[in-house]
Amino acid sequence: MPQITLTCEYCGASFEKWPSAIRYAEANGTSSKFCSRACVGKARSDGSIEAKRKRGSTLVCEACGNGFYRTVSDIKAGRSRFCSEPCRQQGFRLKLIDKSAPRPQNLRGKTITCVVCGDQAYRKKSMIERNIDKTCGDPKCVSAYGRSMWGLEPYSEEEFLKPRPRRRYRTTNFTPLQRKKWLGTECAHCGSNSNLTLDHIIPCCAGGTNVQENAQTLCGRCNNIKAATTDRLLARKQTSGGGCKS
Repeated sequence: MPQITLTCEYCGASFEKWPSAIRYAEANGTSSKFCSRACVGKARSDGSIEAKRKRGSTLVCEACGNGFYRTVSDIKAGRSRFCSEPCRQQGFRLKLIDKSAPRPQNLRGKTITCVVCGDQAYRKKSMIERNIDKTCGDPKCVSAYGRSMWGLEPYSEEEFLKPRPRRRYRTTNFTPLQRKKWLGTECAHCGSNSNLTLDHIIPCCAGGTNVQENAQTLCGRCNNIKAATTDRLLARKQTSGGGCKS
């Protein structure tokens, strides 16, 4: 029996097949209406896309009024009100956007009622977690709520702008001339001659004076040990107003 001439349902090309091949395809549930495997795959993919499109909806844009198509996944994601990005931006300008569209769980907030003025306001999840969702956000309402809860008074402009004093951790320093004149050649405690420093025997914060009789030569290690042991209490007492490391 000669081959049978068929027409591909996808590309429209003519092709020939043996009758036995046609019977075999029908027996196995496959189609013999396509000329190649490529046309079979393309037809299947187009069919699945078309099936998905049938599950979508044709909607009307709220900004321009034109019709547009959205799939089921687009509708679930909240992309069902505007047909394009320019229309979405126009919706923002016209205040057509609200908080009714589905949002990711980590971005969802809630509408609260201000405890001071009673107005409705939207608060993000981050603001709710930080416990700053009791007022509408107006500065007057925030100040009133703070005064009622904790007795807090708002800072005046003068208090914000006044200069803050710089903390000084050393009240009396040796001048370069004094250090060069009074510095010895070895540590008075361990006898080392490296990393020498000039130290107050009686710290200035304890009533000592900046004179040569109250100065001694210590290496850096001995000076740190002295500051960490004998002068620790005095240093702590001077934390608020500035102290000295001797």
